[in-house]
Amino acid sequence: MDERDNFDNPLPSDSLLPSDKRESHDEYQHPHQRRWYCRTLGLQYLLLAAAYLGLLITGGVMWWQKPCNCSNLSTCTSQDELFPSLSASNAVKYERRTFEVKIRNNPFAGNPRPELDQVWHELFEDIRIRVSSDDLSFYNVSSLPLADGSGYASELGVHHELHCLKKVRHWIFRDYYLQGETEEEMVEYKAHVHHCLELMRESIMCRADPSLTSFQWVPGDPPHLTAVAVGWHKCVNWESLLEWVRARRVKVFEPGVVGGRLDEK
Repeated sequence: MDERDNFDNPLPSDSLLPSDKRESHDEYQHPHQRRWYCRTLGLQYLLLAAAYLGLLITGGVMWWQKPCNCSNLSTCTSQDELFPSLSASNAVKYERRTFEVKIRNNPFAGNPRPELDQVWHELFEDIRIRVSSDDLSFYNVSSLPLADGSGYASELGVHHELHCLKKVRHWIFRDYYLQGETEEEMVEYKAHVHHCLELMRESIMCRADPSLTSFQWVPGDPPHLTAVAVGWHKCVNWESLLEWVRARRVKVFEPGVVGGRLDEK
């Protein structure tokens, strides 16, 4: 071995001590030094514990403040489940409601009449809206652009479902609503109704309302059972959502409002 190795890598001074001396070397410290060492080590553990606690608190606060509009319901829809424009608006608010499901004195129910047709007509006023490219990208879909370049034509799914419900209702009362339709038009309308029934089936099963329905006896000879929807439901505040829709309304069926080509979807 090159002698220079010994000079370049000198042995530690305590390595020259006998083994028993080395073992006791670290123990041979002044009491003041030992106290200082213990205090320093304790302070380090305390700082680590404080940092860990801070991370836990910060994580808890971030989870608690996660964008979510529940209106004090036990479950909620996170804002990241909504497309960007709607999520940022805070327009989707939830509330608890029970369903009245009444037929009498209900402007939406019963046989055809002018006041019923009016309230159903109002459900579809100003329902087409302007959305952004980011909104469409949220669902990985496309739509026709508005001619003025301000966005794209769209509408909310709830209005598509209401449209289908109206179609089914008109089919039930087709002698009133579909007078004068040709045989070919009636075949087409019936196909549309089948489409609507399937859409509503999928929508109902998708949401799967978990509220409870109870049973009661109905007097008769013999008595029979009937189901009563008495549980509360988690519902979107309709007026809040409709206000957001109306602020973005677009008359898509007016000439020149929608651009794009005929082959665009």
